[in-house]
Amino acid sequence: MIAPMQKLSILCLGTDSEATLEVLRDLGVLHVTPCTEPSGATSEVAHVRVDHAKRALTTLQSYTQHLHEPKPSTAPSSDVDAQIELVCEQRQKHRRLEEELTNLRQARHDLLPYGDFNPEAIKDLAEKGITVKLYHSRDLDSVELPEGVLLHVLNTDKTGTHFALVGKGDFNVAVPEFHLPEKSLGQLEAEIRSTKHSLDSINERLTTLTALIANIEKALHGREEAARYADVHDTIGQHGTIAFMKGFCPEESVPAVQAAAAEHGWGLLIEDPSDEDTVPTFLKLPCWVTPIKAVLQMLAILPGYHEADISGVFLIFFSIFFAILIGDAGYGLLLLIVTLLARKKKPGAPAYPFVLFGILSVGTIIWGALTGNYFGIRPDALPRLLQSTKVRWLTGDTAQSHIMQLCFLIGAIHLSIAHVWNAIVLAPSLKTLAQVGWIGLVWSMYFTALNMVLQQPLPSIFMPLLLVSVALILLFMTPLKEMKKDWIHHAMFPLTLVNCFVDIVSYIRLFAVGLASLSVAQSFNGMAMDLGWERIWTLPIMALILLAGHGLNIILCALGILVHGVRLNTLEFCLHKNLEWKGIPYRPFARVPRQQ
Repeated sequence: MIAPMQKLSILCLGTDSEATLEVLRDLGVLHVTPCTEPSGATSEVAHVRVDHAKRALTTLQSYTQHLHEPKPSTAPSSDVDAQIELVCEQRQKHRRLEEELTNLRQARHDLLPYGDFNPEAIKDLAEKGITVKLYHSRDLDSVELPEGVLLHVLNTDKTGTHFALVGKGDFNVAVPEFHLPEKSLGQLEAEIRSTKHSLDSINERLTTLTALIANIEKALHGREEAARYADVHDTIGQHGTIAFMKGFCPEESVPAVQAAAAEHGWGLLIEDPSDEDTVPTFLKLPCWVTPIKAVLQMLAILPGYHEADISGVFLIFFSIFFAILIGDAGYGLLLLIVTLLARKKKPGAPAYPFVLFGILSVGTIIWGALTGNYFGIRPDALPRLLQSTKVRWLTGDTAQSHIMQLCFLIGAIHLSIAHVWNAIVLAPSLKTLAQVGWIGLVWSMYFTALNMVLQQPLPSIFMPLLLVSVALILLFMTPLKEMKKDWIHHAMFPLTLVNCFVDIVSYIRLFAVGLASLSVAQSFNGMAMDLGWERIWTLPIMALILLAGHGLNIILCALGILVHGVRLNTLEFCLHKNLEWKGIPYRPFARVPRQQ
């Protein structure tokens, strides 16, 4: 559910504003919203300090990968600010030297075919009227030399010929000229060695500074806390000697703020949020729905405060979609094993992602067992125990049409839930009747899909159901007093009718992707089996084909989940539920405990 919020406004003396912020931060329940445009003076400095600490920490952590044993911490924490700046300075110098080294190596590479010579000697000859120019040509015989110009071949390789032309005065030839370098090859080599030595010195110093990682992590946490405090501090309103701030607080936490206001002498105004307020969303999910947080967080989506929390429906249908899209009990078993191993390796991590993958893997195993699909192996080649789990309705000669019908049925149920939900929310408004019409329309489109895709005859109830549903929608979807503003919904209704049919048909993607996954698995199995078992040397190749093929298929299945399984919940269902995912997360002003 979406936790109900209250809008709070807090007044205090300007001289007490910082103490007030400290108390609010200790309470950790108020989502602060700006009262004024942030001045940025304090906040910008705080965020720069955070960025410096993050750069220093990232730099040092990259050096720990090459250490067999972590270096003990020897630097006092009191020096950590200076050490952070030192690491940032060394990091910047390292990057500059790496760029210089790249340029020097490129210059050496370009000059190498022409050999080691002194550019100053060529400049001295030019002052005496003798011109030396360097060239490169793929076809030396096609080069036409000016009169009185001598050619001297310096080097020939697969790219062509590098040569020098010597003559009096200025001259030109129709091939690209290699411009005279500022430094000789020997000078470039010396600078490369010097630059590499400097880089090695910096690397050695930064490796030594890895002993500061623990201190810098602690300093980073402190700086992040200071930055969060500065962000709020810079947006406090001020009127004379009075400071004021506002924000949103979960209804259940308001008494704690009231008690603090009474204790510290604040002025406190508590209001219900209005429709114009940008209220943060605080999801409080029941235990059984919590696993879907992993998907919502990955997609970075959140319902708006005035929207509905569909997490429970999302979890149920996402699990069904996942199982059908993967469709293989063998893949489901692999996923379950990986999930259990990952949980064993990360016992301190939040449980809900592992629970989610446990649910998804078990659902996939069940669906794969019902359809007799184990790694794409032919059903007649499976052990009798695995063959016994098949359901004939899903595996017989008409299995494909039955699975498509099931997909349409799932779609109709899924979309009907959205409109039943809307009807409950809108009751006792007349708009509830329009939602009843939408439910009838969804099932009318379900029968239409069966007829057009699977050639099933329309039931006798189809036409009355369609006509009554359309009439209810057109009559009650817009009240008369709102008709002038929302008449466009009636004008667009024919298109909406078509979209409803398309939404039902789109659920056939569950069947299509599942069938594609099975076909890919069977194809790679066939490729491997075609090599035969007679020769021992074919066994590693067969294993490689099976491993690569099924590995690729699992990756494609994962992409199918992201594209199709998520889409049916976040697009088709949400369009019918009128959910736009426009929520902003509830982020209370609070102290964040440092992770150990």
